[in-house]
Amino acid sequence: MTFFGIGFLTALLYAAALAVYQLDLLSGKIAGEIFNWVLLLGLLYAYWQGAIHPAVAQEKGRARVVVGFAILFCGLALFIPPFHSMDLFGYINRGWQQAAYDINPYVTVVSEMPTLGRDPMLAYHWIDNPSPYGFLYMLWAKALCWIGGGYREFTLLVFKGSNVLLHFAIAGLLYLGVRKGNQLYQWDIPERQTLYLYLWNPLLILHHIANGHNDLAMAAFVVLAVTLAIYDRWVWVLPSLLAATLMKYAAVVTLPFAVLFFLKNRPRHPLRTLVTSIVLSGALFLWVSGPFLLDWQSFQFEKIVANAGVPTGSIHAFFYHAVKSLHIGIDPEVLKAGLTWGLRGLFLAIVGVRFYRLIRRPHFSTEQWILEVVLAQALLICFVSPKFYPWYLGMFLGAGLFLRAENPLRQWLVLLSCFQLLAFTFVGQAHMLNFVVMTALPTVWVFGRAKGHQAITESNAGLTPHLG
Repeated sequence: MTFFGIGFLTALLYAAALAVYQLDLLSGKIAGEIFNWVLLLGLLYAYWQGAIHPAVAQEKGRARVVVGFAILFCGLALFIPPFHSMDLFGYINRGWQQAAYDINPYVTVVSEMPTLGRDPMLAYHWIDNPSPYGFLYMLWAKALCWIGGGYREFTLLVFKGSNVLLHFAIAGLLYLGVRKGNQLYQWDIPERQTLYLYLWNPLLILHHIANGHNDLAMAAFVVLAVTLAIYDRWVWVLPSLLAATLMKYAAVVTLPFAVLFFLKNRPRHPLRTLVTSIVLSGALFLWVSGPFLLDWQSFQFEKIVANAGVPTGSIHAFFYHAVKSLHIGIDPEVLKAGLTWGLRGLFLAIVGVRFYRLIRRPHFSTEQWILEVVLAQALLICFVSPKFYPWYLGMFLGAGLFLRAENPLRQWLVLLSCFQLLAFTFVGQAHMLNFVVMTALPTVWVFGRAKGHQAITESNAGLTPHLG
């Protein structure tokens, strides 16, 4: 099959999804299940064929062809109504609270608003939870709702359209960063294949464009920070990572590694550069958080923490539901608490050991820093957090593609994004089975093969890459 044929097949599948979900052509769960399996298997087949096609795998094609088809896919997905998750309506709720009512979404929940049920912009979704997102994302949601002007359908398109812009911004930064890294450090990362793996990724298109999830808002700033680091614009790296944290809190684990890199690798005036970066970051934090923190004593912290601790799709959820189902005499809540603290401790130990080893080095490479940033996010989000939804991969998949093609962490992220598409089928709704099939299986597959493969060594593809 030609590369154009693969592109047209992919476009046809997205067009079919648009017709089916926009016109509500499915009747019953069985029909929906069958259609989703056909859609996902078709998209995965096309994605795989494109990845190994000489136009991509051997860098023989033109990047603009990859981008052109991606524009077509995103254009189709933009008009596919949210068919798997209603989270987009939760974002609009919080943005509209601010834009129309000047209400702090960390203080007042939607269910407490007297206009709920009368205002068409307020949906019955997440109505009892305060905002679980960062201050910058709340300002972002407010701005998008202001642009939407109180028209619900148009506001939906505005939110999804902003994700399309973020998707291509991330791709552009990724392409520029990889090309610069290849020139400066001889990373030998395939540029067109990297662009393809990101732009055509069906998980990103279905979850973040069609269903409108907000993870790309955080991802854009993480990828921006990595690109700035590659271009040696380190004074802006810390503010970019702070902006990512103010979108979604998971990015906070990237900050210590950025500070350490400053101190280890700046050849001249590292402290002055670091202080300048910290001042810029502080100014950003005060500007973004100021309007919200005026009411910090009224924040509903208990509800925010409780919402974050609900086990879903994670290793927590696997054991929690296993204990509940098997009735083995262990209190599931006690088990959940033990797992939470145990995994947090293990995470801190792993990250702490890696951080300590970097401290002992005289310096470490930009590539090593990227690896630590991606690894810390992957461990936190995929294994430590009680909640793990497939779209969470959007937070760090882009940054992971800055790693070399033979790096098992990069390979795992791409494969994991494919397995996580099963969330659209019955597998995603099956407690315990979803974690085993969608997360554990690709993890064992990639890292099991990497450990025993003679060609993969610690120096060129493992967790300590080349200098550069």
